[in-house]
Amino acid sequence: MFVFISHGDADREFAAEIADSLRNAGVDAWLDASDVEPGTNWLRSGARALDRADAMVLVISAKTSGSPDLKKAFEFALTTPRFENRVITVERRAPSQVPFRYPWILRDLPFIKEAQDPQRAAERIVKFLKKAA
Repeated sequence: MFVFISHGDADREFAAEIADSLRNAGVDAWLDASDVEPGTNWLRSGARALDRADAMVLVISAKTSGSPDLKKAFEFALTTPRFENRVITVERRAPSQVPFRYPWILRDLPFIKEAQDPQRAAERIVKFLKKAA
């Protein structure tokens, strides 16, 4: 299974740790600039990865929940049949933090609430992917 990971700048390190944990679990994961060779057209590489992806992981937090790029990614995933039941949202928030706004439709999809540990989030993502396979 090939997973496209979408995130905002503030969640880059957290998303990178999720990607590493997924790879260690045998899941092929694509993560923006870290998976693009120097000199390669980033947008073209991202588009190819998205076209190839079997699933998408959206990492959101209070700082990134309004990101236009995240919005584009989940809109694409929601309208693409191969992503049905394969869009997983990771809410990066501590239980003590005030909840933030995100699109209501994400609540109906696999959703990892209050994620603080990227490795544990990746383990839950793997479980979702196994159910969807």
